[in-house]
Amino acid sequence: MQNQKNRLQKVSYWLYGSLALFVAFTIVAWTTLNTIKVNGPVYKRIVNKKDLTADISPPPAYIVEAQSDAYFTMHLLRKEDDPETVAYLEKRLAEHEKAFEERHAYWRKTLPKDEKWKVFLEESYKPAKAYFALMRQELIPALKRKDYEQAEAVLNRAVPLFVYHREAIAKTVQIAAQEVKQIEQAAARTIAVRTAIMGLAGLGTLIILAYMAFGVMRNLLRTTARFQNAV
Repeated sequence: MQNQKNRLQKVSYWLYGSLALFVAFTIVAWTTLNTIKVNGPVYKRIVNKKDLTADISPPPAYIVEAQSDAYFTMHLLRKEDDPETVAYLEKRLAEHEKAFEERHAYWRKTLPKDEKWKVFLEESYKPAKAYFALMRQELIPALKRKDYEQAEAVLNRAVPLFVYHREAIAKTVQIAAQEVKQIEQAAARTIAVRTAIMGLAGLGTLIILAYMAFGVMRNLLRTTARFQNAV
């Protein structure tokens, strides 16, 4: 009789323990999915920091810093002739061009072979390359000769190149933002559908487990009662 009671107790522990573990698993899976999903708390924190970085430091693929350095150097040289200033500008322009090429090489490998990305890979790239070539081949030599009138003319010729580049960058930002929006919408739909499926599957499994648990317990109780009556 005592063995029968012990057996009944162990079985009840296993069944109810299994139910408790399944409920805990479902809760953890549900809360985890809602935490890391698109537009969830973790996702928003990541996007927030990326947006901050993009706002305060333009990427190497946008040559606005090179343009700023060139004009700032001209401003300094009008006040005081200093060969070190020209050398520093030459070094900075070389660094900008190197970083620009590295990032474009990365994006040429990474971006899909889609017509829409030509606005970035070609329309923004070509005027920027022409801009750097003009700075390297004409602006720096003019500054080293202290021919500031020629240097001014070179900068004026560089303006349309920078404008074409900037317009292509603006188009790229719009295209990328639209694609991100589409990806987020698709991801949100996928998460909604799979969350619903997971919820239904979990509820169905819980019902089956509960039915089995109560069925087993009922059978054991009946067996125990019969055994007691027989005794």
